[in-house]
Amino acid sequence: MSGYPREWPGSAYPIYAGQRSSVTSCHEAEIPHNAVHDLPRVTIRGRASVLERGGVEWHACKAAYLERFPAVEHMTELMDFRFVTIQVDSARHISGFGAARTVDQEELKQVLGGAP
Repeated sequence: MSGYPREWPGSAYPIYAGQRSSVTSCHEAEIPHNAVHDLPRVTIRGRASVLERGGVEWHACKAAYLERFPAVEHMTELMDFRFVTIQVDSARHISGFGAARTVDQEELKQVLGGAP
């Protein structure tokens, strides 16, 4: 799994130290007057690392990113722009308020294409 956080001053992104990290993703739009915690979402946890600028993995992430967001290529040239990978080791699926489950390793591998 890859991401693209911009570096913030200070310690806003502990992932730069290779610490454990998590990402929460929600694929449904918020509905006015509905609580955000009612939305289905997944939290993925693992160890994050910053890819070396100009390396093979960095270029692969850049190509995938620009395929999805072609209008922002200029952002990838900024010196504080980073691609980050997360070595996924666990996940939680929240289908709504009070409804959560741990995603087991086999399901996680299947969803992530065999490479958590």
